[in-house]
Amino acid sequence: MKKKWKSAALAWVLTLTLAVGAAPAIAYAQEPGETQNTTETQITPDQSDAEEQPDVTDEVGTPEESGDTNIEEKASEEVAEEATEEATEEPEVETQAEENLLTYSGHVQTYGDLKAVKDGAALGTTGESKRMEALVVNKGDALKDVEGEIMYRVHVQTYGNQKWMKTGEKAGTTGQSKRLEAIQMYLTGDLAEQYDIYYSTHCQTFGWTKWVKGSDQDSSWCGTQGLSKRIEAIKIVLVKKDGGEVPKDEGNFSLISNKQTPSVTYSGHQQTYGDLQAVSNGKVLGVTGKSKRLEALKIQLGQSDYTGSITYRAHVQTYGWQDWVSDGALAGTTGQSKRLEAVEIKLTGDMEKYYDVWYRVHIQHHGWLGWAKNGESAGSAGLSYRLEAIQIQIVPKNTTAPGAHSNYFVKKTPAQERVDNGAQGVYNQVGKNLYNCFNWCVKNIRYYSISGGAPSGYTNPQWYAIWGFEQHRGDCRTYAAAFYQLAKGLGYNARYVYGYVPRAGGGMVDHAWVEIDEGGTTYVYDPDFQYETGRNGFKFRYKTSGTWRYSNYHYE
Repeated sequence: MKKKWKSAALAWVLTLTLAVGAAPAIAYAQEPGETQNTTETQITPDQSDAEEQPDVTDEVGTPEESGDTNIEEKASEEVAEEATEEATEEPEVETQAEENLLTYSGHVQTYGDLKAVKDGAALGTTGESKRMEALVVNKGDALKDVEGEIMYRVHVQTYGNQKWMKTGEKAGTTGQSKRLEAIQMYLTGDLAEQYDIYYSTHCQTFGWTKWVKGSDQDSSWCGTQGLSKRIEAIKIVLVKKDGGEVPKDEGNFSLISNKQTPSVTYSGHQQTYGDLQAVSNGKVLGVTGKSKRLEALKIQLGQSDYTGSITYRAHVQTYGWQDWVSDGALAGTTGQSKRLEAVEIKLTGDMEKYYDVWYRVHIQHHGWLGWAKNGESAGSAGLSYRLEAIQIQIVPKNTTAPGAHSNYFVKKTPAQERVDNGAQGVYNQVGKNLYNCFNWCVKNIRYYSISGGAPSGYTNPQWYAIWGFEQHRGDCRTYAAAFYQLAKGLGYNARYVYGYVPRAGGGMVDHAWVEIDEGGTTYVYDPDFQYETGRNGFKFRYKTSGTWRYSNYHYE
């Protein structure tokens, strides 16, 4: 009875031992604090690359508990005697791991040298933001007598493509904190006649790649190049020719390189200039400093290895947001004199997975805004500001932006709402005519000294314009601000100016007025000058006889 129990226990333990021994626990880096037997330099966390910040990557599998090995050892000790007595009674269990076609080891940030793994197991870590730094590949016991070599080389941070290494040699570096970024492998001799080699890498940001079939051609690179992305783990497997099972893909790409980034080409239609010649890859489309509206936009991707399109839509004067279009279709209008006010651009399909589209616009009164990306609104809403120029770029996913990712969309504030309502009231009275609007300011605003500046939430041009529109009184700042807002609402390239003019009793006094550029010439518009002197304050040049001497001024 006791001996039968021992036999049953032994069978269970041996099965457990074989199963545990074949489990992927050995496939991962040791847990922090686990004792390692290593002679190579180990890199601590504070020695990691300065540019590498921890990011979230897709985890495929997690490190096994180191306790599995302890369980195996304990179980083996407890039944050592029974194993001796009963070993002949139990059949051997054959597993894929027992074939041991190849083994591979490596060096990983923080953990140092890793124990070798076998036949398709994952070497390295995932979800820990640790770079692999070196790799060594060997034949397994089953192939010791097979002629031929396993050849491999790596793409290393700073150094680029290294030379080819063969079975048992180290590819990469240790003690230099340099990440592996891509690998390439192939077989030689009889080994190549009997097997194909496949490999997959887990890359920072992108996760697991497709399995790549090895060769000495550049097409067999696996990972990333030129993107500063680390390899975090690797799997390698040999597949028998003519009938061997190819491993199933866990990712959707093999190699992403900055050299492979598809181009983006864009053209448009602009006031006065008509159809604009197409530009590409971040160049400026449109005209700045001329107060000319963009009216239409077409965007198209260049040739790419990935599926997907570029789609976009425009916010158009009067019509608002149009429907989405793609791949060279027209967004906006032609022949209607309608300004573009904002755009949204995004990628679809695999292009969206591996690339970001960045874009920024030059708009009326603000100039160049910040960079928007992947469908964000760029431009303005509710302000009637024309879009004058645009830049568009395609870059690999999560790489450095072309510029600041901020202030790319301007919305109407409560302060601007009050200003626009006031200006509309004037337009309703005198029409949308610049001269009539100027005269309205002269005749309908009573001079009144205002102390202090604009309160929180208002700019000076907004605050003083509201005094004029709502209170019908104010000082030189009010006259200038009210006319500035009226001119801007009519589409003029107007500027609110604050500086100094001579005081009647001597010295200088602060003053506000408006500039408007027309036909390459800057003109002064000063409703307060006309109100106080009775002379013409509408459209004259600086230093015109009979006007004030304007000096030490700036724009607000």
